[in-house]
Amino acid sequence: MALIWTFAPIPAASKPPFGPGMLVIFPFLYAGAGLLFVALGCAIYNLAARFVGGLEISVVDVPDA
Repeated sequence: MALIWTFAPIPAASKPPFGPGMLVIFPFLYAGAGLLFVALGCAIYNLAARFVGGLEISVVDVPDA
């Protein structure tokens, strides 16, 4: 979107689409969206793992050569 605004002509009397306050608000919106979607992804995984059985990981020590 920012790339389009870079090349789009701006009328002389218009203001920028975002004010300096958005520099403060956007990181919190981004963190909130991340929290929401990670929680949603975890819930979907847990629901699917009930039916499929989840993941099993086995770790084996390999001696140095």
